[in-house]
Amino acid sequence: MGATFQAYLAGAPVALIVVMGVTPEALGYFIISGPLGYILGNFISSRMARTTDRGTMIWLGGVLAVLGTGAMAGAGADRVWTHPTR
Repeated sequence: MGATFQAYLAGAPVALIVVMGVTPEALGYFIISGPLGYILGNFISSRMARTTDRGTMIWLGGVLAVLGTGAMAGAGADRVWTHPTR
């Protein structure tokens, strides 16, 4: 997780500002979304672990991972199809 986050911190400014046109002022909101999601996910899973069995949590995690991947792919595809010159 540490190396991945460091790579994200190194590449996000280039990808967001140069490629996607995000303002430097708004960059911080995009960068903080990763750690906040990580913290929120840990909080929710720690509460669910008290009342939910392991198999259900693994299944739910898999479903959320697939949905999240699909949402990111859809958002990226939408960006490509609606703004082909960028």
